Parts: sequence; C-alpha cells; structure tokens
Amino acid sequence: MEDAHHPTQRIRVLVGSTDTHLRKLLGSSVGHDRRFEMVAQATDGEAVVACPAVFDAAVVDVSIAGLGILGVMSHLRSSPKHPVLVVVSRTDAIYLRHACLAEGAADYLVLPGDLEQLPDRIVRAVQSSVTLVRSD
Repeated sequence: MEDAHHPTQRIRVLVGSTDTHLRKLLGSSVGHDRRFEMVAQATDGEAVVACPAVFDAAVVDVSIAGLGILGVMSHLRSSPKHPVLVVVSRTDAIYLRHACLAEGAADYLVLPGDLEQLPDRIVRAVQSSVTLVRSD
C-alpha cells in the first residue's frame, strides 16, 4: 500500500458487486466519507482483479459474478497492490464467513445491519494491514 498509512492521505477504495443497487449503496456509504477516495467500481470478479487503479481496500460482495469471491481473494492476495479486502453479504452464512476470513479477508459484514459500520471497519482493516507490514 503506497503511503496509505500517511495520516493526511485518504484511503483509496474499490467497490465490487454484480448487483447495481448494492454497488451504489456501498459506493455511497464510502463516497460520502472524507476519509476515502472512491477510485473504482467493478461489476464482476474479473473487473476487480483487472482494475488498473491503485486501491488500498476493496469492498466486494460475497456473491460477485465471474471469478467469485474466493477467486478475487486469491488474485488480490498475490497482487503487488495487496489491498485489504472487506467482504459484504446479505446473509450471514457461517461457512462463507469462515471461508472468507480463512482465505485472508480483513472483515466480513452482513448487510444491511452492518452498513453503518462499513467506513470504520475499512479504516480498521487498513490500519491493521499497515501495522502488520511495518512489523514484518
């Protein structure tokens, strides 16, 4: 993450969901917060991993089309960008939550209940990531 830990720099975010309404909702939640800069929106898994924009965090719907969430996670984990990934879902399927967290997701939020927490959870995930990088 290129200087994402700098206190005056905004966190660059990509939002990914096949569902247009959900993508707009997530984008609005992040876009109205001064801590973030919305750099891209993606409609499927391939678009997330092929996005040319540099982003510090990706907020991706667990049911994203194409590569699927585990494929997206695998590609992002091996990416030189190495952004944190916050997975969102409309259902709290415990097996999905565990699978995503086990594969490296920084957080897993269930919507609509956790939507209000999304901005703070992104900040925490990025800060935790930066702390881990610094301690390595």
